[in-house]
Amino acid sequence: MKKILQIKEIIKNNSNNVVLFKNISGAFIIKGCSLIVSLFTMPVFISYFGNQSVLGIWFTILSVITWILNFDLGIGNGLRNHLVKSIAEKDEARSRELISSAYVMFGALVLLFVLVSFIASVFVNWNKVFNVSEELVSAHTLYFVVRYIFIGIILQFYLNTISSILYALQKSAINNLISLTISISQLLFVLLAPSGTPQDNLLILSKAYIFLTTVPYLVVTLIVFNTSLKKVSPHFRYFNFRSAKQIISIGGLFFACQIFYMIIANTNEFFITSFTSPQNTVDYSIYNKLFMLAGTLVSLALTPLWSMVTKAIAEKQYDWLNKLYKKAQNISLLVLIAELCLVAVLQIVINLWLGSATIKVNYLYAVIFAIWGTVFVYLNTLSTFACGIGKIKLQAICYSLGTIVKVAFLLVVFRYSDSWIMVVLSNLIILIPYCILQRKALSKYFRLLKEDERVVFQ
Repeated sequence: MKKILQIKEIIKNNSNNVVLFKNISGAFIIKGCSLIVSLFTMPVFISYFGNQSVLGIWFTILSVITWILNFDLGIGNGLRNHLVKSIAEKDEARSRELISSAYVMFGALVLLFVLVSFIASVFVNWNKVFNVSEELVSAHTLYFVVRYIFIGIILQFYLNTISSILYALQKSAINNLISLTISISQLLFVLLAPSGTPQDNLLILSKAYIFLTTVPYLVVTLIVFNTSLKKVSPHFRYFNFRSAKQIISIGGLFFACQIFYMIIANTNEFFITSFTSPQNTVDYSIYNKLFMLAGTLVSLALTPLWSMVTKAIAEKQYDWLNKLYKKAQNISLLVLIAELCLVAVLQIVINLWLGSATIKVNYLYAVIFAIWGTVFVYLNTLSTFACGIGKIKLQAICYSLGTIVKVAFLLVVFRYSDSWIMVVLSNLIILIPYCILQRKALSKYFRLLKEDERVVFQ
């Protein structure tokens, strides 16, 4: 009881701690509901499609087209970092210029994507791209599935601007609520929609995807700009070239990091499908969902930290920031212990979750995923602080080199092996060295920051 009272006192003594505690608490409550939903999602999807190869195609198409969300030129993250400062200074004119400029730039990108994709898609053999035989899914069906998912993603791309604004407002829990709403709506649709052939179900779900993923973002956007941000709602006449340039200038490096990280970490399903088989993507998804649970939970705690770090730098709260950095690094050790415990009971967990006939656990694969889950957490911890303080050149360099290493490694290794785990192994080869270098760079930065603070107060 005494310990609990001490923790409460620590939280109350700093306004940053209060905001952080509220966001993390809200995120964990919402994510708890999300985890319950996700437990039902995989078996329901398996039952809905009735064919693991077709389900693998769905996962692969979704993961590939979702890449578009990373092609925002860093506008979202640039807006987030600049908006934190203007909100802290209560500069409404500046905030409105930043928000309006971001929406105009996103609109221009959407028009460009639509123009290029709708012309290019006609000439693409999607069956060849996704390694799918026409006997399984016809070229006509696959073409429209890709197009419908693309429409959903491109609308989400534009409406997702509200996410950056919510982060700047220190209301990251609302973004988690949006994700939960989308997950629930997809689960309910798959449960209630009439089921046909696997090919028909693929087409129907792709059509529904447009509405299921965009409506929540649209509703939240309308609420935010008619309530708390009514005075700074976006309008074309408030577009400002200076603000746009400032967003892009810091956003450029963020964009480079996003693209390179996407190639490293978000192309796993694509490479597995291309080099092996769509069915292996389902096996990968099962391992990945379980071993990324800890990473997902930690990411929730880290999500509000980015903007809090930026705010702390602006307010010169260096001592609070340094303590937070040291505490955050200890999380990875706890995650490693949890991941190894999961390895020991993995087959039991999968049998209870999906049934004993789903997959037989390969424990070497499980250990590799346990390490990957831990590295993912440590990577996110370091990157959150690096992005918050705007020191991301090292990240950009390591990620750019990492993309080359990953592609080269996979091209060579799949000549001699058909084991899909090599894709996950390639991520470890790339990202472990980055973690070592980034930790050294951040430790040096915070040490110098503390020394400068001492000089100021002497």
